[in-house]
Amino acid sequence: MKTLACLPLMAVLAGGCTADEIEDEDPIIPQGGRSGVSVPGAATRLNARVCRVLDLRNLSTCSSVNNDDLTITLGNSATTTQPDGSFTIDVPAGITNTSNVSFSVTGPGVVPTTFPFTPRFNGTVPIVDQELFQRILELQGVPQLATGTGSILATVSRANQALSGVSVSSTPASAFGPFFDDLSTIGFGNAQVTGVRGAVLLPGLSAGMVDLSFMHIAGGLTSTVGGVQVRNGGVTILDLGFPDPSP
Repeated sequence: MKTLACLPLMAVLAGGCTADEIEDEDPIIPQGGRSGVSVPGAATRLNARVCRVLDLRNLSTCSSVNNDDLTITLGNSATTTQPDGSFTIDVPAGITNTSNVSFSVTGPGVVPTTFPFTPRFNGTVPIVDQELFQRILELQGVPQLATGTGSILATVSRANQALSGVSVSSTPASAFGPFFDDLSTIGFGNAQVTGVRGAVLLPGLSAGMVDLSFMHIAGGLTSTVGGVQVRNGGVTILDLGFPDPSP
């Protein structure tokens, strides 16, 4: 069995582990593959958009409708969205692949959403609709989440394909779940591993920092993502990937 524990979160997302740490392991990395450390100079302007996720098990199913007047923050920069969800924001000087900086999105009808930012950012920030999120929780039998807790929504892939058969746990543990994607219309099920969409929802985590452990049952591969921020009353979205299989 191969194991990797590499902290903090953004180092893992950006492939920031050293060669000694990686060896022949299978760390979780960003969609699209590993990137080298980038060191931007002065502050730059970024044109991007938010996209309201229509199916929490598939981050690419999203809409630009009703995404106006949402507040976006990135480090010490802030802005608001246009009617189509587009926005322009200053990227603070000196951000690198290991900066551990995230987009924060708040506004009417949206669960406060946190989404990690790296120089490989593709221009779209997924956000979670409040009504849809509440409906998903009700389908899972989860009562209203307590103050001081938040949730993590993660998707796992390999070779740009959703990865099924992955178990996920958190430290500290979630009060509910984890819940994995199934074949229902919109919800999650009671399986113990990811389904065909490679998605997992962990609601009711104590606000603060959480470590996530992933195990791909079929391949005997494990990976740990440490220092994931859980926001009080919010959802942290992670789009993660095991490296492509060796040729």
